[in-house]
Amino acid sequence: MAYEMNRQLLADSGLSLPDYDVLTALSVADDRRMPITVLATPIGWERSRVSHHVRRMSTRGLVTCGPSATDKRITDVTLTDDRRRTLAQAAHCSSPPSSLPWARSPCSELLTKFVRHAG
Repeated sequence: MAYEMNRQLLADSGLSLPDYDVLTALSVADDRRMPITVLATPIGWERSRVSHHVRRMSTRGLVTCGPSATDKRITDVTLTDDRRRTLAQAAHCSSPPSSLPWARSPCSELLTKFVRHAG
């Protein structure tokens, strides 16, 4: 299921499933901003993996990274307005046809509800 979701998401929006996970987590955060260490929890990754991935996303213009306003030792990751629209478009474009078996799974229903709430 993850392979098919990633393939469709890449084809429809140019985002990978890990990109989508990061953007979705940021979309529900206060001010669409989170410290890297906090971002790791909702997506279930190690801090170092999040750090490397968001830096690559930053070079692609998907997020911005910078020092926290409250503690300069902490790096905040921010979802920009442009990327919020990209996320909403990806959620819309990647809605699978109901004829696909994985499209009717509880997991896909949960993802759809989460994306609607984030938008």
